[in-house]
Amino acid sequence: MGRPIIAIDEDRFEFDDPGAIPGLKQHIEAALLAGGGFVDFTAAGGRPVAALITPGTRVVITTTVEAEPVDPDEAELPFGIHLLEDL
Repeated sequence: MGRPIIAIDEDRFEFDDPGAIPGLKQHIEAALLAGGGFVDFTAAGGRPVAALITPGTRVVITTTVEAEPVDPDEAELPFGIHLLEDL
């Protein structure tokens, strides 16, 4: 399972705890309904954040995708790309 990420305008914050997202969404919506306000949360690594949420703030919540490890011996190269050892 991936890590939750919230992007607020140009800033991106990762979270250690996926369970924090539903409450954070409620706080963001409450700040918007009030015409704006600060929303406090703790990002990954225990970093405290206070974000000013206004009607003009762009907020996106997503999750990282965990990539599966690839064995380099089994990786397919794009057409026309060759390793030097293959020539």
